[in-house]
Amino acid sequence: MPEQKAGEPRYAYRLPPCPAYDVEGTESWLSEMAKKGFVLTRDGFFAGFGIFEITEPQPLRYRLEASEKQLSAFSEACPPGEAEELYASFGWHYVAARGQFRIYCTDSDAARELNSDPRVQAIALGMVRKREAGNLAMTLFWLLAYPLLSLRSGIVRTAFALGTPLVFLLFAVIAWSLVRSIRKVVHLHRLSKSLSEGNPLDHGKDWRAHAFGYRAGKLLYPLLWLALIFCFLSAWSADIRGTNKIPLAKYNAALPFATIADFAPEGYYSQSEISNSNTVTAASRLLAPAVIEYRENAHVALQDGAVLSGGLDVDYYETASPLLARIIAYEFQRGAKRAGHYTEYELPPLDADYAAGYMEYFPTIVLQKGCRVLRATFFQTGTSTIPYEDWVKIVADSLI
Repeated sequence: MPEQKAGEPRYAYRLPPCPAYDVEGTESWLSEMAKKGFVLTRDGFFAGFGIFEITEPQPLRYRLEASEKQLSAFSEACPPGEAEELYASFGWHYVAARGQFRIYCTDSDAARELNSDPRVQAIALGMVRKREAGNLAMTLFWLLAYPLLSLRSGIVRTAFALGTPLVFLLFAVIAWSLVRSIRKVVHLHRLSKSLSEGNPLDHGKDWRAHAFGYRAGKLLYPLLWLALIFCFLSAWSADIRGTNKIPLAKYNAALPFATIADFAPEGYYSQSEISNSNTVTAASRLLAPAVIEYRENAHVALQDGAVLSGGLDVDYYETASPLLARIIAYEFQRGAKRAGHYTEYELPPLDADYAAGYMEYFPTIVLQKGCRVLRATFFQTGTSTIPYEDWVKIVADSLI
């Protein structure tokens, strides 16, 4: 290697060609880097990159030892003092840690192997595998089980609310994270099994075979997370600012369901001036051509001088199939039951494939007819009231 000139960088950063749990690949790669004049420093790895000192080519040997405890960015990675002294007596010195493994190095051809019995090494590797299996179980819980148990609004409704791009990114991140964790556990299991059968590690493994795929994934994975965070913040900001909400007075499209005006068509209708009321949000999703959130607060002056007034909230979906519509209807009712204020109502005969009437905080109806489903909540504050059975039938008949 040419002599290093003044002002040239002394250190270099390199992206590893294999994951930390690929013991054989990491050992082989580090040894080959040393032959090219790049020696791993005590700083080890930062943000996924290896930190190397640029020096003369050296015939170094590297070995990875499974840690006896969980290692993290905030824990002490150095080995116990007695272990470090013992390895030093064999000619090996501790360099750094990567993942759940400590890295040792020697420049002596005469230095004996740290582990001469593969079965002993399998025991230590098995401890790492069990820890990673526990991490996989936690990943499955937080990415799959917890959302399924905690989302009161339901998985399908939440997916429609988030929108296609955000849902796609979310599922891509979840799937990628799970595959990464599963591959780690499977690799460690296979390696541990091979060692327990008495097969030694291949310290000269060809790490180039999957280097491109690993490095590409290593760079794309955080970009996927950044895209997900950006889309989520954009959607959250739009929701907070009410960007997608349209005042009812400016909404010209026909509504596919009955409103307060339809409850008393013979009266004089006018909207109330209440903040965040009298708005409509309309969107189209991949599996739901129409998603509407309708919030109305109005009053109708009747011919006898009485006033029918109150608030009507409608969540309406036109889905790609009746099955999706039925699932959403179930999610509406299940979410109400979990709220703890649920009282079921007896319904009159309705022209619908599925109907559920109940009191959550206010009288509510859930209707599914073919590919259409809605939840309507109507509370009344006027001097005149319309019976629950009557306005529910009007809403059901409006679903064509």
